[in-house]
This record gives sequence, structure tokens and C-alpha cells, in this order.
Amino acid sequence: MGIDVMNFANKGIPMNDVECVRCSACVTECPMDVLAFAKLKNADIHNLSREQIPYYGKDSWRAGIK
Repeated sequence: MGIDVMNFANKGIPMNDVECVRCSACVTECPMDVLAFAKLKNADIHNLSREQIPYYGKDSWRAGIK
């Protein structure tokens, strides 16, 4: 489908791309066997509870530190 599932998986957040049609191709083809469909309690579909990464600017000594 062309959806960057790896991006969601690396961040540990639920995949909420509107282009996903739940065909389960990513789940069956995942080489690490870490993807699954599940019903989430109190789903945060807009990822509002996700901790935001602060932006310090490219000239700050903290630039690039997460």
C-alpha cells in the first residue's frame, strides 16, 4: 500500500494512516513478527499523549539530542 509502517513501529505508536485498508499484508510479511491488529483501550488516534520531541534549533548545543 506504500504506507511507512516501519515509522509507526519504530516510534511504538498505533498506526493511524487513513490509507490503511487493513489488508494485513504488513502483518503477514513482517520479518520481525512484531506487527498485529488489536483493539486498543482508550485509543489515542491523534497521538496526543505521545511525548513531543523538543525543538532547540540548529545552533543550540542540544540540537540532535533526543
